[in-house]
Amino acid sequence: MEILLGICLVQSRYGEDTAYGRRLGQALTRLGCHVLEVDTSEEINVGDLETHFRCPQLIHGFHLVKSGLACQEIARRSRLPLVITCTGTDVFVDLQTPILNEQVRTVLSTADKVVVPFYGMLPYLKEFLPEDSRFRVIPKGVRAAPPSDLPELSVTPLPPHARVVVVPGAVVPVKNTLFAIQALEPLLGRIPDLHLVILGNHLDQEYGQLVAQAAAGQPWIRLVPELSPGEMSRWYAQADVILNVSHAEGGSQCLLEAMSLGAAVLASDIPGNRAYIIDEFANPGRGNGFLYFTSPSPEGFRRIHDQDDLASKLEFILRQHETRAAVGQRAGAWVKENLNPDLEAFLYLELYRSLIER
Repeated sequence: MEILLGICLVQSRYGEDTAYGRRLGQALTRLGCHVLEVDTSEEINVGDLETHFRCPQLIHGFHLVKSGLACQEIARRSRLPLVITCTGTDVFVDLQTPILNEQVRTVLSTADKVVVPFYGMLPYLKEFLPEDSRFRVIPKGVRAAPPSDLPELSVTPLPPHARVVVVPGAVVPVKNTLFAIQALEPLLGRIPDLHLVILGNHLDQEYGQLVAQAAAGQPWIRLVPELSPGEMSRWYAQADVILNVSHAEGGSQCLLEAMSLGAAVLASDIPGNRAYIIDEFANPGRGNGFLYFTSPSPEGFRRIHDQDDLASKLEFILRQHETRAAVGQRAGAWVKENLNPDLEAFLYLELYRSLIER
């Protein structure tokens, strides 16, 4: 089977779609597909694709805007089926942004199938595309790399008894990174050994500067650029808590990988986190993570985050080692049972076949 995968390979303002698409491409290759990755951040010449790629049978783009627009044009000109995978920010941010709204509608209306990683995305999409038959839910697959050594830790080590909170992911406004600093700082009086590690690349220069300024001269904060997968896993293992404070998510790959390794996670109560986290506070003894309260904001996709709720819940988690360990153990088991990357690739393969053979 010949599949063209359209993936935006530049460091985008959101950051995780490239890894998502490439991981699926590798899994499809193992299943016998011939996969061509096309960088949708560059101008695409359909004639060149036909020269270098035998004869694609299907076009598959990741993200309605970053890849969807380009893949839509390739599919139109080559008269091939088009699959679009929604990755999160395209639904919760771009679809709610007037300047992008019409473009997103066009991609939705022309795609043969629109794939989402969890059911909670569908109500937002059905406002624009009410046809149930066009949608398919295929859960994300997650397989974290084994933890590797972190030489950087030996150069500037954390204190032996540090309480380590890690915020992984790109430093961009939608990830709300600055809020993590603001919310944790009042806890220093009660938890003096608290350390915050912000683990990700600054993909928005202006916002990155704000975060860097807030962290400057603060020995309890460490800014670490995104590392190799194995080194990221080592940080997840090092952390007491993995914190996600995003306004919008489609299922953070960083958060899910940390959960797969048994990390305790505390995350904003938004659809893209709620889809994967069973809140231990609401379900004592059954949770696989923790959620703190957020509410809608008049400012588009942004949420109002309850700083007091985050701080009190984080303090509780840090002080309750047994609860934290048990929740982390359940998180690892839940990811293993529900987010199988081999099943994800198989379901995509079956979807491709249904479109190619019709």
